[in-house]
Amino acid sequence: MGIFLKIRRYFDYKILKLKFYQFGINCYKKNKTIEFLNKIKGKKILYMNASPISNQMFQQRPHHFLNVFKNHFDYVFYISYRTQEPKPYKDNIFEVPTLPIIKTNNKIFYYLSSVNCIKLKELKKLKKLNYRIIYDYYDEISDDINDSKNAVRVHKNLNKLDLDIIIATSDKLYKDLIDLGIKNPFLIKNGVTIEDFEKKVDCPPPDIIPALNQPIVGYYGYLANWIDFSLIEQALKTYPKFNFVFIGKFIDEKNHLNLKKYPNYFYLGVKNYKDLYKYSGFFSIAIIPFKLGKIALATSPNKLFEFFALGIPCVCTRDLVECKNYKGVFVSKNEEEFIQDIKNAFLLSNNKEIKEYLKNQAKKNSWNKKANLIVDRIKEIGL
Repeated sequence: MGIFLKIRRYFDYKILKLKFYQFGINCYKKNKTIEFLNKIKGKKILYMNASPISNQMFQQRPHHFLNVFKNHFDYVFYISYRTQEPKPYKDNIFEVPTLPIIKTNNKIFYYLSSVNCIKLKELKKLKKLNYRIIYDYYDEISDDINDSKNAVRVHKNLNKLDLDIIIATSDKLYKDLIDLGIKNPFLIKNGVTIEDFEKKVDCPPPDIIPALNQPIVGYYGYLANWIDFSLIEQALKTYPKFNFVFIGKFIDEKNHLNLKKYPNYFYLGVKNYKDLYKYSGFFSIAIIPFKLGKIALATSPNKLFEFFALGIPCVCTRDLVECKNYKGVFVSKNEEEFIQDIKNAFLLSNNKEIKEYLKNQAKKNSWNKKANLIVDRIKEIGL
């Protein structure tokens, strides 16, 4: 028993030491941020709590909004686990490690995404301190996307919180808000920063060159468990004379290893958002093969509008209802139709009328237009 007791005490000591270390780091982060905030008086400040701002594989909705929001505030503080003290990022944007819930004489707005949610008790404290809250319900709340414990609690209490601006990104999520009793939520769907995809590529990146010997069916995004990998495998088998190019991060490496056996499968790894146009510009068509279910039904895919900006026809699975009612976009009713629609989309890939139509749809769905709808509302409530 003596040796087991010593081992247990050793590990108890290690855990306690780690907790004290973490407590010290958290205090340091909080104190540094408070020190920074105390130097700022009477300013208009926007806090953004969302996925990391730097080194992004894909630019998500908050990152595109940020490019517009920053023009209307004195400071934008982007909460980031990548830093331990406030530091400048670019323009008037700062990365900060935490959000101290303190009284301040600044006018503060707080953008809160449903994916990266704070605790309910923290949100209530922010309201008491007269922070203006913008709640963006932009994805299905699910552990498949992110740890949803905080988000679920906040979401269940939305109708009691009296938040200043509440936004939904799809018809399904908008209906969820109405069912919760939210009055007059905004419906602002996803879009595209067109100039990021209109650039000309003079020379293809070296890693896509081996795939250029045949027409390319392309996809980029997270290769997570909401993707229908069996459907992808079926497409690979059916179309040996198409090359299928995938860009993104596999959550489960087994899916990559299974697809790797097909000679027309090309996995190019993770790419920076700013480089995506260099690859997607060589796609003949694109696919968005989500599994059926809640995540697909709630999703307004950014990538759809990015494909539009390039004039690329697209094939989507049935429950991606936000992709319906566009020319050149096939929302397939079942697996057999999805496979057939790859061929149908390819037949449109050089159709000038379709290409022009898709590019016009991209212009109608620019992030700049969508973000300014929120800015107008922010001004209405007292920026």
